[in-house]
Amino acid sequence: MAKRRGGFKKIDVMGPGGRVVVSASEIVIDAGRMILKGSGFMLLPHQFEVDCVAYMTDGLVPFKARVTLSTEKQVNLEILGASQKMDRREALKVPTNAKECILEVHGTGIHHKHFMRLEDDIQLVNLSMGGIGFLSNRPYFKHQRLLIQLAMIRQDFVIEAEVLRKIRRNRSYEGLPYKYSYGCKFHCNSEAKNRMLCEHVFRLEMINRQNQESREDR
Repeated sequence: MAKRRGGFKKIDVMGPGGRVVVSASEIVIDAGRMILKGSGFMLLPHQFEVDCVAYMTDGLVPFKARVTLSTEKQVNLEILGASQKMDRREALKVPTNAKECILEVHGTGIHHKHFMRLEDDIQLVNLSMGGIGFLSNRPYFKHQRLLIQLAMIRQDFVIEAEVLRKIRRNRSYEGLPYKYSYGCKFHCNSEAKNRMLCEHVFRLEMINRQNQESREDR
């Protein structure tokens, strides 16, 4: 089912020279497709790849997309993934409380060749196109590489992440029985995975904003 704009303020599509050629505040996301509606849009070539900026309630998200439909009143985009112009460590962090699993942990050596298979159930705190925050009872070390399954995106979605931050926490805080809090950045060169991650972050932001607006309306 299509999900209408929640956390989005507007989407800008850039043309040659970084000039905004399409700007829309009526936005729908449906199965990897972003539909922009409005008027006076510049016509764009079919299958043309463009740089875009999503203006969210809490920040900006640059991303790349492919034009699949272009008229004066509607532009359809296939989401390709995060733009290379974005500092992935500063990407918009979307809160989430999903339960996921770490499948492998690699050594901290320069080639990360040594690894151990495991199943560590973790509690996610936030997700962005650049990284992830989670809670765990297992100790990991800075710069260790983790192979994380994100079934909330897709059952077979697995991504590599590097530990940047580790904090020992009070397990009674918020009633969550975890010893450690971690912040990681992703290492992902797969365009398909980046596209799915980008789409999921957008969907999470929309759902979170819709839930907040629903609570405020009560």
